[in-house]
Amino acid sequence: MKKIVFLSTMAFEANVSIIKRLRQHYEVYYIGMFNNGKCSLGILDLKSDITSARKLKEFAPFRDYIDIEKSYIVRHPEGLTLKKFSVDLKVFNLVKRIKPDVILTDAANVCMLLPRLAFRKHVISLVHDPFPHSGEDTFVRVLANKLLVKFSSRYVLFNQVQKQEFINRYKVNPAFVFCTYLSTYEHLKVYDKLKVEKNDKLINILFYGRISPYKGIEYLLKAIRSFYQNGNNGIEVTVAGKGNFDFDISEFERLPYVHIKNTFIESSDLIKMIKESSAVICPYTDATQSGVVMTAYAFRKPVIATNVGGLPEMLNNGELGILIPPKNVKAIEDAFVKIKENPSLLSDYSDKIQQVYENGNKSWKNAVSLLRNAIESL
Repeated sequence: MKKIVFLSTMAFEANVSIIKRLRQHYEVYYIGMFNNGKCSLGILDLKSDITSARKLKEFAPFRDYIDIEKSYIVRHPEGLTLKKFSVDLKVFNLVKRIKPDVILTDAANVCMLLPRLAFRKHVISLVHDPFPHSGEDTFVRVLANKLLVKFSSRYVLFNQVQKQEFINRYKVNPAFVFCTYLSTYEHLKVYDKLKVEKNDKLINILFYGRISPYKGIEYLLKAIRSFYQNGNNGIEVTVAGKGNFDFDISEFERLPYVHIKNTFIESSDLIKMIKESSAVICPYTDATQSGVVMTAYAFRKPVIATNVGGLPEMLNNGELGILIPPKNVKAIEDAFVKIKENPSLLSDYSDKIQQVYENGNKSWKNAVSLLRNAIESL
């Protein structure tokens, strides 16, 4: 049985589902690296640089997903410091002791370079963001992307649409580039013990996630304001997430149908907001794929998304939600009108999400089968 080390700095939500299926075929070790112990599970109480997952209560609910006896959590310091390189060396030594046949990694920053360099003929990069988002194309990020491509043997993208551009930009052998997709963030159901009461007379459109210029939030808020100015009602918009807005939000904060929560959202609070929502919106100006969509789909919530990156694939080209052009206030407003005038539309989308992602061709079983093609090619 092949031995796999899964080196991760991100995407715990997707990785646990991937590891769960890989364990049916391989011996899988998980090494998760989180800046100062912060992750979607909360702030972990890490007493040392590397801690066994079995010592952390936050990972106990995921025994069916990962082998916590073979899982390690790394407290990684932020910034390029001597301490950072010291921790990287400890991770490298841990990987050497395991002696993996394959290293899967989604590391998207300048860390974990030692294992990549030493085992580069065995490294498969899971490329969630093949190109920096607009507003985030810093020198360090561009350099990191180039280094991570250089120190890898195979590449797995999570959509088909960016494959050729990835090959052209990084000048890699097309035979070494594989594609799969994200499925639903099913792990969130571990926390799903909440009963919520929805106001069926009110449509609540939810945006959540890190606040960044490419997220297109300004277009969303202008659209809901225009929706009301044109005599419509019955829809509210919630914007939840931490970050700095690149526009003045004061004029929108005063609107009674807009709710802004500019803070980090814990998993339990996120689930509550999703369950209380009618639909989720991703008004991004550019994108690769989106964990936001997969989180919404875990609770069968339809999505309004812009026609950028891999989002059309996630929405099955409009079968599972509403696709709109980016940077288009009128298109977002029209989507709101469409939802308001067709009461059964959202429930129809919800039924199709269940058919396609839970029981159909975009399940995790199929997604990991495509990933195994890259593993078996080594």
